[in-house]
Amino acid sequence: MTKDNYDLTKEETYHRTLVDVIRFLDSNKHSDTKTRRIVDMVLNHDASYGRAIWVANKEAEVLESLKKDRKEKRV
Repeated sequence: MTKDNYDLTKEETYHRTLVDVIRFLDSNKHSDTKTRRIVDMVLNHDASYGRAIWVANKEAEVLESLKKDRKEKRV
């Protein structure tokens, strides 16, 4: 039996909220964004918020670098 939304602990409320955020981002074509990555890391990988931001920013830097390299190779 599932708990009524009013009977959730604070942690359960946070978890359900993050799940809803991920579903919203995915359904609105935002599944490949830094915000989606941050929420995913906090929810599914037990990362702290600060660590999740750091990783998402590093991944974005690497992605930009790869895009730049590919563009330079085409020219």
